[in-house]
Amino acid sequence: MKLNRLFLTLAAIAATAVSCVKDELAQLDEVQVSQSYIALPTEGGSIDVTVTATDSWEITGIPEWLTVAPASGVAGKTVVTFSAEATSATNESVLKLLCAGKTQLLTVLQMADKVELPITSCAEVNAAEDGITFKIKGTITAIENTTYGNLYVTDETGSVYIYGTLYEGAEKQFSKYGVEVGDIVVVEGPRGSYKGSPQLVNATILAIEKSLIKVESVDPETAELPIEGGILTVTLTAKGDGVEVVIPEENKSWISVSGMNVSGTSAVVSFNIAENAGGDRSSELSFKTTKSGKEYTAVTSFSQKGAIIEATAAEINAAADGDTQYRITGYVSKVANTQYGNLYIRDHSGEVYVYGTNDFATSGIEEGDIITVVGPKTSHNGNPQMKNVTLENRIDVKDIDLASFKALADDSETWYRISGTVAESTEPNTKLDLETYGNLALTDGTNEVYVYGVVPGWGGASKLFGTLGVKLGDKLTIVCHKASFTKDEYTLHQASKAFYVSHETPADPEAPLGTYESNVKYTLGDYAYNDGVATVNGTENVATIKLGSSSKIGSATITLPKGTTSVSFYAVAWNGKTATLQFSIGGTVIGTQAVVGNAGATGSAPYTLTVADTDKYSLTMAALEADTEVTVTTVEAVRVILFGIQAK
Repeated sequence: MKLNRLFLTLAAIAATAVSCVKDELAQLDEVQVSQSYIALPTEGGSIDVTVTATDSWEITGIPEWLTVAPASGVAGKTVVTFSAEATSATNESVLKLLCAGKTQLLTVLQMADKVELPITSCAEVNAAEDGITFKIKGTITAIENTTYGNLYVTDETGSVYIYGTLYEGAEKQFSKYGVEVGDIVVVEGPRGSYKGSPQLVNATILAIEKSLIKVESVDPETAELPIEGGILTVTLTAKGDGVEVVIPEENKSWISVSGMNVSGTSAVVSFNIAENAGGDRSSELSFKTTKSGKEYTAVTSFSQKGAIIEATAAEINAAADGDTQYRITGYVSKVANTQYGNLYIRDHSGEVYVYGTNDFATSGIEEGDIITVVGPKTSHNGNPQMKNVTLENRIDVKDIDLASFKALADDSETWYRISGTVAESTEPNTKLDLETYGNLALTDGTNEVYVYGVVPGWGGASKLFGTLGVKLGDKLTIVCHKASFTKDEYTLHQASKAFYVSHETPADPEAPLGTYESNVKYTLGDYAYNDGVATVNGTENVATIKLGSSSKIGSATITLPKGTTSVSFYAVAWNGKTATLQFSIGGTVIGTQAVVGNAGATGSAPYTLTVADTDKYSLTMAALEADTEVTVTTVEAVRVILFGIQAK
């Protein structure tokens, strides 16, 4: 696409205007700018833009008519001034701001005369690049925000999302346009994107043609029908020639027109909505009229309650996104965010991520609980999840050691979580079965509990224990009830109704441990990631933990095994930064460690790090009497990479 099509709404408002667009588009972690669209006045002048970078940066592609000072810099905040002399011709350019392997585009315009843009189809806009200004014409099919003017404009090729509409250059004045769904508009604005989705940003409505058809009311007023179905009535004003009803093809099996009454400019359309045997569902309904060969459209929507579908984690992950409500019961394997209630629920089929739990702060949910939630299936960046679920039931699972568990009275109501080393039972009337049922003993070296069968996760079927790969000598964690069995006057205390939580195979003490390997267990906290690897001093595929972001504190909890007297680790801060790690046990700070930046700690994994002995740190302590959790937190909002964590 030719450069002479690059124009900005900012400059189109007035040739001498200098303004700043609300810029919330595609901000990079490595580098951010206070504005990416820069409009210089025709008579000459300058605009300051703040560059916030995590690494050294450079602006390239600067034309002769433009002065940029400074055009390069280091990590931190830098005010960059864009200047130009007076001009009698329009100047325009797209610059590249380069930082840590990433590129931020900066569009600079100095406009002498307003250039009339041609009408571009919605499909072409969606397929274009960011930074180009377009003019589109279509029907308003939805208005999502009446303050800023966020809406959809649709033509015969598709829809374009408008993120913010300016009125005479001002924000929050959208209501002054007086537009409604169904109106035909001409809109002009720069193309941007948000999380990969195209949109026009801070656009201007240039022309309005009021629709000749309008939805006046929908009965029931809530536009929500019960499971049993019923009649939905839509009242319209139609000033064209006739009324055409459009039902989406995929919904015609449960929506049909039962009647239409047209009198003058008033029309009443009745729909028969069938009984709903599935989950919640919704649909749009479109109404068209024509006048002098031109078509006008009005749109409304409604929803219908449905049955809640009982589902497993695997079934929810595989389901289509939509309004259907699913109910799942499972084990809370992790609480990822304690403010919003983001968590993972695991059952025998797998694990489902929950993005938001209603009233989480008062729910009492903790890791290890058994919960039942209801909510819809959605996706984020292609990853399945449930969103904004409602808690229906919570069962507290009690942690208990083997000796205390064995001393309990039989209890078929309370759930207990126990762990131990898998062994053959020394009790009479028992047998070992690791292939089918999971009959085994758990021991801590002194106490032994017989486990009468284990299913592979909450709700799992029996006779599948062999699929878990558990062996003698492994450490196994289960959730179970306390029971007993008496034969020949001998009482066997045992775990019953048990389901699998996790197991681990102890490391071979004779196997050498690599310099950069870790031998501890850990749990990620807020803003912590373990999906990256590094090449460290030539050693490839070193597993790493990254804590924190450029604006958030990160944390992880490391479990040091019983008997640990020291722990060593490598740590480097983000390139050009310094950081402090804080260590705490049970909320009590036990120490801190300053960490220096590393040139390879930048961008995204895989990292290439060169470390020295000075990047290796250690903590010593009296021998731990039990497995102990140590929480590691970044004190500042600076990324830190950890690896080679070794407890001795």
